[in-house]
Formats: sequence, structure tokens, C-alpha cells
Amino acid sequence: MIHHKLFIATAIVVSGVILACSDTAAPNQLATNGSRSEASRKRGALHLTKECSEYTALAGGFCTITKSNLKEITVGTREFALKDADLVAGTLNSDGLLYVRDGELALNHCDIFGFFATKGVIGSCTFSGGIGHLSGFRAQVVVSVNKDDPNKADFDGTYSFSDRD
Repeated sequence: MIHHKLFIATAIVVSGVILACSDTAAPNQLATNGSRSEASRKRGALHLTKECSEYTALAGGFCTITKSNLKEITVGTREFALKDADLVAGTLNSDGLLYVRDGELALNHCDIFGFFATKGVIGSCTFSGGIGHLSGFRAQVVVSVNKDDPNKADFDGTYSFSDRD
């Protein structure tokens, strides 16, 4: 239990640091050959699937990535809730931390509409700020919950890596 609380406290502190630094990092960092780094030009379609049987809508609850088309977000990556989700009129509003491994993470914010419905649950998530391989990571995705298994959800959208983080 103490380890769990320590992890949550660490995640909250790290997320605050990321938010504070995400818009103030040095602009246009160049690779050693004088060109923009490969990561600064990387962008494309993002497709993730996550399994959420461990998600409780409380701080520390998590989902696990089971499919990913992005090498920086590996299968087994966990998305932890940073605080208790707000549930208002069937809409879940949550802030999370995408934790790949030590030193590799990004923040996200999700709004899931029709959270208590059995069909047609859909929403959106925005990922911003990161450290490690997810430095400069940004993504905007649509979330659709599997109609046959409400513990599974697909994230489909676009991503980019900025050269500012």
C-alpha cells in the first residue's frame, strides 16, 4: 500500500514538472549535423487498444495497452489515473499518466461520453508533454469502447513529436 501511494505521489509531482516545462523548453533543438532531429519531424496515425479491467475511476486505477502501432508506446504500457475521475451526467472526465517504463511517460486528459451506457460509448483524449522517448509527444484521439467487452477501448487519431520538449 505504501509503494502504491508513493507511486501516485511521484506521478503527480512528475506530471506537475512536465506541465510546467512543456511550453518553456528550448525551441528548435538541432541534431549534431545541424538538421532538426528525426523525432521533431515524426507524425502520423495513432492506433492503440487498451484493456481496463483494473480501472476503478479512482486515483491509481489503470488500463494496459494491448496493441500499439507506435514503437514509443509498447504493449504492456500502463495508463494510470492521476486523480479520481469526475463523473457527471454519464460523462467521465479524467487525467492520466501514460507510463511506459522508468523515465518514459506522457500526460493525458480524457472525456468519455455515455460512460454508463452499454452501447455507443465514445470520447476523446489529448496527450501532451512527456519525458524520455515521449518527449514532445502530442496526440489527439477518438476513444471507442468495444461493444462486446466494455473493458476494452480503441484510441484512433493522430500524433506528433514537437521539437520544443
